[in-house]
Amino acid sequence: MGGGTRVVRGALCAAILAALSIESAPAITIRIDDGSDSASATGCTLRGALSAVNSQAFQTPDPCSAAASGSFGQSDTLQFAPQLVNSTISLQQGALQVSVAMDIQGSGQTIDAGGQTTALGVYCSHTPTCTTRISGVKVTNAVSSYSSAAIVVINASDVTFDNVTVTNNTGSDAWSAGINVGGSHLTLNNCTITQNTNVASTTYLISAGAGVTVSGATLDVNNSTISGNHFLATGAVSSLAGGIAAEFSTLRIVNSTIALNNVDSVGPRVAGGILSETSDVRLSNVTVTENVGKGSDVVAGGILFGAKSASVNTTVELRNATVSGNSVNTAGGGAAGIAFASHYPAAAFSATIANSIVSANASPGPDLGFVNGLSTSIVTLQSDLFGSAMQGVVSGTNLSFNDAPGLAGLANNGGVTQTMALSPTSPAVGAGSATLAKFNGAPLQYDQRGVGYARAFSGTTDLGAFQTQGDRVFSAAFDVGP
Repeated sequence: MGGGTRVVRGALCAAILAALSIESAPAITIRIDDGSDSASATGCTLRGALSAVNSQAFQTPDPCSAAASGSFGQSDTLQFAPQLVNSTISLQQGALQVSVAMDIQGSGQTIDAGGQTTALGVYCSHTPTCTTRISGVKVTNAVSSYSSAAIVVINASDVTFDNVTVTNNTGSDAWSAGINVGGSHLTLNNCTITQNTNVASTTYLISAGAGVTVSGATLDVNNSTISGNHFLATGAVSSLAGGIAAEFSTLRIVNSTIALNNVDSVGPRVAGGILSETSDVRLSNVTVTENVGKGSDVVAGGILFGAKSASVNTTVELRNATVSGNSVNTAGGGAAGIAFASHYPAAAFSATIANSIVSANASPGPDLGFVNGLSTSIVTLQSDLFGSAMQGVVSGTNLSFNDAPGLAGLANNGGVTQTMALSPTSPAVGAGSATLAKFNGAPLQYDQRGVGYARAFSGTTDLGAFQTQGDRVFSAAFDVGP
């Protein structure tokens, strides 16, 4: 009895000591009070604060030392002084760099690269971990080439962007105009990646996206918008996307909108919205609309799922997705909505489309296409709505076919991202299954708009990313009167 008590007490003491050691781990907070990027700045600049944390030491002299509290450690924090709220930092000394774990807490700052340089690199190859968070900033006017982008995240174990906007950046033969992620885990929360343009004339680019490129990495996209990004390829470049391109990666997107992106290429294998090559992809509560794909062959307006290896299994799950209003320039070898295409006829695909709307994508391409030796046998279809041309082409459980899905245009219907509302008479209303409404194995509690918009309402589940909520004014029970 006494021995058992001592063991329990010993374990409890060890746990308490471990917790205390975490809480007492050294960390420094540096307050940035100078919004310039001058090498002769007399105050603490963002570049100066980054340099101090990266090297875990202050220079002599260093204006940031007077604006700091604590000691350097593994969870250092950079904050901006109140007078710098919503200010603009015009880069004058090249891109900023993060090479160790830190938390950069912005308050509406714009990091303007001035059309002269890339903006930010997170490179952590010399550290065992690089858990980094960047929040509340906008990155704009960056110019990149080759393996670069406005923001590059390489060999960083866990990086999170919260409320970050990446806009109006330009790439020239770059892997991406917006964000390039390699060998890392990047999470985008409440982010906007928009109006970035990449122009390519060489042929070495493969699996590149104007908005985001992911290679050998993991990208989580939550409550975010990827829109209005453009990829123009004048050379015979293949495997391009206007929005997101992923290769040998994991891509998880939930409660987000991929819209109005386009790719214009003279080469093959392009997608207006999302290109996935040999990657594990899970999309739930996602709207993919008004994306345009233009290429020579194997073209998708919305999403192109491809496989570059016959030995690596490619897993795809779309649940409660709305894929509508996308278009392509050719009917051959692709689809206006979603296309599956492999470099290898024997490629191992495991795909599921459930509770989704894949309809009213523009001709000449079909809503759903299979090319390069692939067939409908690679995908399981459950409770979906397709255009009428797919009737007799695809088979599954509880499928319906209608060219008029009853979707309104992209608009602010509540929540963080824009969605496409369902009309009361839409064939998608009540046609879904609550048991199929999942993301990454967990049940969906809400539709794309998030808290306050239940995924199932009055016992019914709709198809697509938007769930009708009935009469929200009178849906709650009245208080019992006296």
